[in-house]
Amino acid sequence: MSYSVEIRDTFRESIDEIYTYHEKRKSGEGSDILEAVWDKIEALELNPQMYQIRYDDIRVAPVKVKHFQYHIIYRIIPPKVIAIVPISTGRAILNFSTNQYSGFGGFAEALAVWEMQDHVEC
Repeated sequence: MSYSVEIRDTFRESIDEIYTYHEKRKSGEGSDILEAVWDKIEALELNPQMYQIRYDDIRVAPVKVKHFQYHIIYRIIPPKVIAIVPISTGRAILNFSTNQYSGFGGFAEALAVWEMQDHVEC
């Protein structure tokens, strides 16, 4: 079966934020991370089951660039792979009082985002 990847708005917003953050730190760093993320997205199109289910029907694909570690949170709803959000394990991303989301954070925060807005619509 062939799959296509659907990129959620939360994913696009997060990638933009991650890129901007890293480019401000060092020119080219954000581009390296973007390239690695899109390479992983292409790999998920070919074989989305390559990573185990971590919670409910959520899977986590690691993306490592130099000394940065990100993960793509996704789920499979054939024939689509839904890319929900990229995360880093280093920074908090969700303000629970305002439900505002920012592109950095951990797995628990990504699941909170998914439960707030994504899984009902999939």
